[in-house]
Amino acid sequence: MNNLKKIGLTALGTAMVATSAQAASLSVSGATSIFFGGEDNSNSGNGWSMTDQIDFNASGEMDNGFTVDMYLQFDGGSTLDDKTLAIGMGDMGTLTFSGHGGNGPVGAWDDKTPSANEESWGTSIGGTVDGPTNAASYDNGFIYDYTISDGLALKAAYDPSKGTDLQSSTEIGVQYTGMEGLTVSAAMGENNEAAAQIDLTVFNLKYAMGPITVGYQTNESDSGAANSDEDFSAYGISYAVSDDVSISYGVSTVDYSSALEDQDSSAVSVSFTAGGVGISASHQTTDNVAGAATADNSSYEVNFGNSIYNPHSGHEAVVSSTGFKISGDDNELFIDDKDGALRTYYFVGTTKTIVDANFGTVDYIAGKVSIPSANITSISNVDGATSTQIRIVAVPSSPDIIPLRNNILEIDLPNSTVNGKVFFANSTSTIWPYAASVLVLVTLINTRDFSASVNWTSGP
Repeated sequence: MNNLKKIGLTALGTAMVATSAQAASLSVSGATSIFFGGEDNSNSGNGWSMTDQIDFNASGEMDNGFTVDMYLQFDGGSTLDDKTLAIGMGDMGTLTFSGHGGNGPVGAWDDKTPSANEESWGTSIGGTVDGPTNAASYDNGFIYDYTISDGLALKAAYDPSKGTDLQSSTEIGVQYTGMEGLTVSAAMGENNEAAAQIDLTVFNLKYAMGPITVGYQTNESDSGAANSDEDFSAYGISYAVSDDVSISYGVSTVDYSSALEDQDSSAVSVSFTAGGVGISASHQTTDNVAGAATADNSSYEVNFGNSIYNPHSGHEAVVSSTGFKISGDDNELFIDDKDGALRTYYFVGTTKTIVDANFGTVDYIAGKVSIPSANITSISNVDGATSTQIRIVAVPSSPDIIPLRNNILEIDLPNSTVNGKVFFANSTSTIWPYAASVLVLVTLINTRDFSASVNWTSGP
């Protein structure tokens, strides 16, 4: 399973600076965060990183009573990340020109599931987890906000064409907050910044009842490219343990119109604030990241408790199995071994073809067969009957088979050969005091299924 984890440590500090120049004011605020992000089975190296942000807000009043607000943000370096200029027109609403980083209603309302820290689709972890399909960026675009009535607001956006035959993008949405604790948002629009034009819709509902907040959201993306549509849904719940501590749990699913597997994510988050310092952490798990069917793998180990026969390097295979299939391969596969490596292979007629020369390992001395990761989809019949188990067979290094403590040794007689050997048959032997006595030792040759652990159940 691909398991994605993120731990965040956030320190926030704000300084306010006021000036008096033509009834204008300026405020400066900042934030920095220290993160540790890791991904299972990754070689990404140092997982520690730091973000930084400085915000400038300036406001003033025009002679006609309109207000002007300017916002500049330096984020992660010396370049401007966000920049907007907004004109407040009283009862006529607010018109904002977004130079960079602005959002229309689809982009502004596609992230409303309650969370103490990170949503279940937080893409900052590994940078691979799919979230809702992005709306247009509205760089050098216009955003309009208008209050229809108490608790009911309209939001619209227009992003002019960027040229190269690309069309302009538009969005429109409404949001209702007229009931205490309830927020309902719905929006639709189109993202024409790419050649494959995308129609987008978003709906979310969030309700707070005292310390508990629950939420649901759904996003639909209809792409102009074939087999590229996506349906996204998410649920979340958060609980304010106190004024300073919150916990949350969220799940999300991305359903692809193509042959990709559904991506399923879940996350548990906790946050703590003390003064101007906030500490938050999340544990996130994602199956089928970005639709790849590689996250449901399971590991297996068969411990025979007896050493396995391997007299020298290059010896013929002594480990075998019944048939099975794995994800992504329609061939009926079998297992054998070579020099400690476990292999999978299939037959075409009498021709043996190796599929994976490093499917697992064999510890001949310890008597262990290990498969670190396998996504088994079906199991062949065993002994002519339908089975839910794979039979793993190994040749022991000795005919004397010793069961592990508290284990019962089962002998598969139909697949075993029993030979009788005369140990002594000499009535006059001086070392055997009883005349005409015969001692027979029974030796099992090519014993099958000699451990209770050899039956291997398929993965999920």
